[in-house]
Amino acid sequence: MLIFSPLQSVVDLVLQSNPGNPPHPMHKHGTPAYIIGQGSGAFNWSSVAEAIAASPTSFNLVDPPLRDGFLTLAAATDYSWTVIRYEVPVNSVTFMHCHINEHLFGGMAVVLLEGADSLPPIPDEYLRFQQYGTF
Repeated sequence: MLIFSPLQSVVDLVLQSNPGNPPHPMHKHGTPAYIIGQGSGAFNWSSVAEAIAASPTSFNLVDPPLRDGFLTLAAATDYSWTVIRYEVPVNSVTFMHCHINEHLFGGMAVVLLEGADSLPPIPDEYLRFQQYGTF
């Protein structure tokens, strides 16, 4: 999965765990993120702003922890969710993933194209490798 965000933007990501899952030790490379909210049950709101208005006690917008690694809540019998917020001060391609190897290998990871609107073009010599399917 790829997530594109413009330079100087503020990004809110909602991570939702399905029932039957342990806490996930997540790691975000590059710019650290604020852990602004967590809760049990499904994240049924259409935006983080709507969730904050509906459930303000689930969020900490005063002094949230700033981390590059964090745990999601366990989702033993119901969904759980975690909301992180980060700023995009420079353009970069970074990675966020679960530190449980089986989850990472199973695809619990995302490439973050931060400042995607100002990333330099891909050099032609790299595009030639894609054409032939070799690296």
